[in-house]
Amino acid sequence: MKIRILLITFICLLGSLPAFTQMESEPNNNFDDANILSFSSLSVTLQGSIGQNGDNDYYAVNIPFSGVFEVRLSNVPSNIGGRIWMYNANRNEVRDIDGNNGQPIGLNQLVCEPGIYFFRIGDSNNSGFNSLLYTLNITLYTSDIYECNQDFSTATSIALGEEIRASIYSRNDNDYYAVEIPRAGVLEARLDSLPPNIGGRIWMYNANLSEIRDVDSNNGQPVGINQLVCDPGTYYFRINDSNLSDSSPDLYRFVVRLDTSDIYECNQDFSTAKLVEVCDSIKGAIYSGGDQDYYSFMAIQEEQIGIKLLNVPSNLSAIIRIYNDVQNLLVERSGSNGQPLLVNFNPSYTGLHFIRIQGTSNNSQLYTLYLDQENCVTNVVNTQYEDQITLSPNPTTSILNIHLPVTTGKTEIYLTDVSGKRCLQKSVQGVEQATLDMARLPDGVYFISFVHEEYTTVRKVLKSSR
Repeated sequence: MKIRILLITFICLLGSLPAFTQMESEPNNNFDDANILSFSSLSVTLQGSIGQNGDNDYYAVNIPFSGVFEVRLSNVPSNIGGRIWMYNANRNEVRDIDGNNGQPIGLNQLVCEPGIYFFRIGDSNNSGFNSLLYTLNITLYTSDIYECNQDFSTATSIALGEEIRASIYSRNDNDYYAVEIPRAGVLEARLDSLPPNIGGRIWMYNANLSEIRDVDSNNGQPVGINQLVCDPGTYYFRINDSNLSDSSPDLYRFVVRLDTSDIYECNQDFSTAKLVEVCDSIKGAIYSGGDQDYYSFMAIQEEQIGIKLLNVPSNLSAIIRIYNDVQNLLVERSGSNGQPLLVNFNPSYTGLHFIRIQGTSNNSQLYTLYLDQENCVTNVVNTQYEDQITLSPNPTTSILNIHLPVTTGKTEIYLTDVSGKRCLQKSVQGVEQATLDMARLPDGVYFISFVHEEYTTVRKVLKSSR
């Protein structure tokens, strides 16, 4: 077998692609006579011609690792319809592409196996020929270090919070990633820095390879998924062009994080409802599409409970529903974006009840759910107002001066002793200043509670006659 070897000299200036210096070497009309190109710089440019009817030019390159072949045929003579065939080391065709007479053509092809690949150049009609020279460039792109991750079995394992820089390059490229989740939470997957011709798309799958959801975007626009996951284990993400029609060597950015700030997830239904004690508070979040939080509580017949939803995120319109022990709806309340909700609930029986919280959007910021009753001493705070409440003098001998936040609506003020007994009570509205007269109360420690539709908090005050 006689194989003619064409050596190509590379000239690289400031990172530019190498220029051609030699012609093809005929005959190179079949695999055995293919010109073997020096490919140490992963790029080669040469010239050749379709010099006679039925002429085909074969070239071979040997690559050391996987990457994306970018093959471009230009300066095609006007009577030649250029055609490129690509073959693997076994001489099986990988793909081919052709063009109109005189038009440049190209192909991008992901290759996952190192070794020899062949390229064949000819006239697409197999009838034209011309002594004028065409130009052929072959480049191997290796900037996507995660290739080849084309399916579940070859998915690249990534860590939570790890920034991935990769590309959708070659026709119908799909990039698969696998991430281990140690506990329940909301998975945040973000895809950005997309090339302007790529519409990003993300699929998410569970450990059984069943699709959970997918989301896509317009060309060049970022896209993301927030998805509640209740089972620890492996989850997969698949990325490609949403139109399945384009590619680019430019790198996108992909990051997966796990938000575990809502420690009571997954409380997605009645069976997983989280128990809340009366006079206690709990924090949660409506985060990820379709998220809803269920809570349970014990109530005593005819003893009113104030069910308060505070610190509602500004983009969240919250909905509270209360159910009886057989899951029948009793009460429903809804609010505007960022507004707290208050439900004064009078139980008709003693026993188990449920609360269901939903929102018209989602936000990772935590809300506060508080179950209030007459004798509760609470420390639930809307942080917006925490520093605006002042008490003076403290200790006091008689009159306690209170500075309140500037708000609309009524503020209830309760003073209780250490046993929980209510000693004083006052209701104010639309004022910044209030007073309590503690002159007749025994010396000691007291708790002063402030209950408003936008905040609920408690402070300690000392009564001393000295």
